[in-house]
Amino acid sequence: MKRNNKPAVTIVSLLVGLFVLVPAFGQNLRTDNPHYINLLRLEVQAARAYEDAEYDDAVRLAREARQEAALAEAWAEAMVLRFRANSMITVARNELTRVRALDAASRYPDVYRTAQQNFQRAERLFREGHDAVAARNYTTADSRYQESYDLASTARTAVADIGPAPRPEPEPEPGPPPLPRYYVVRLIPERRDSFSRIAEYDFVYGDAFKWRVLYEANRNKIVNPDNPHLIHPGQVFEIPSIDGEEREGTWSPD
Repeated sequence: MKRNNKPAVTIVSLLVGLFVLVPAFGQNLRTDNPHYINLLRLEVQAARAYEDAEYDDAVRLAREARQEAALAEAWAEAMVLRFRANSMITVARNELTRVRALDAASRYPDVYRTAQQNFQRAERLFREGHDAVAARNYTTADSRYQESYDLASTARTAVADIGPAPRPEPEPEPGPPPLPRYYVVRLIPERRDSFSRIAEYDFVYGDAFKWRVLYEANRNKIVNPDNPHLIHPGQVFEIPSIDGEEREGTWSPD
């Protein structure tokens, strides 16, 4: 029903407000925003009613459009938080996958378990955010998405410094067996032991001319200390170190 022009100022004010709100959303947040689509439809209807002098309808439609504009803004804010939360969940998931391959569950059980629990809670809150959006409860959606983001970020940070396990130190290669400190004179019919023959063994000095070192160290053990040729099987001679080499034990032909 057509009315007089008294409401015209109110209608124009409402419509001007819509023209200010409409450009406020980015392109992606417009095309998928159900409230923005309703806003455009109501805006057109309100303008048409105004032109037809259906001022009551024009005011009602303009007010509905403003309500849709507020909902469109709330929806857009929720989508921004959803995007941030989803991105952080992806980063956290990748980090947990990385450290799982590094055996973090065994190396850092408490850290890994807590991070995994926070990540699972982040995923659950993210789904609750979806449900809240579907129910047009955007305040709840914002809260769930923000909590989801925070927990995913906490999970990622907790494991970010975990690297590969240090490689074990290689086992040192065994060195040569220690040189003997003592030698037991043997009965060798074809080549009897003597100080010079003992001295020329590689495990003694490797030099027969160093026999006197052995003799001087063991002369008190032989029957005639002044005769180095009188040695007998079974006598135990000490082999002094001459170049600082370490010696221990008694040499055995076995």
